Amino acid sequence: MESAKSDSLDMTAAIIPLPAYHHNAKNWFLQVESIFSMLRITSQRARFANVMQKLPSDMMDEISDVLSDLREHEPYDHLKEAILKRTGRSEEDMIQEILRNVTRGDKTPSQLLRYMRNQLGKYNVSEKVLRGLWLEHLPKSVAQIIAPMTRATPLDDLAESADLVFAQFDHSVNAVRAPT
Repeated sequence: MESAKSDSLDMTAAIIPLPAYHHNAKNWFLQVESIFSMLRITSQRARFANVMQKLPSDMMDEISDVLSDLREHEPYDHLKEAILKRTGRSEEDMIQEILRNVTRGDKTPSQLLRYMRNQLGKYNVSEKVLRGLWLEHLPKSVAQIIAPMTRATPLDDLAESADLVFAQFDHSVNAVRAPT
């Protein structure tokens, strides 16, 4: 009797309505897993069947090799991992996209650092990654002068030092004169 009850739960789970797949796979899986959790669907096979029914044909083409070599054990986890790996943008890609349009303008190095942190918002960017991105946006002359300090100095302290260096430069464009 227990086996029949388990099978009926799988059958019921196989027909639950899920949101249409959208191309932000990470967020889509968060929605789907929330539904699975709420309905107490824990079976890997039931989860796999539900996800498969919602995948568009272009996604099926993208993961066809995975489907032909699908593990019997944990098919849902294997499918999810393949979809996320192949379609999900890495956090670094998203960060690069956010910061691609960052311009220094007339910001001091510390203002630029605060602005970049603000733009990154919810992303947990490591200090090392942020340091590298920030240094790329500094004027070359400032970055060269503070280069010896970049590894050992905390980023906020480094920004203050960069501000001091930055203040020493005349940032206006000067006319070039021939020597007299």
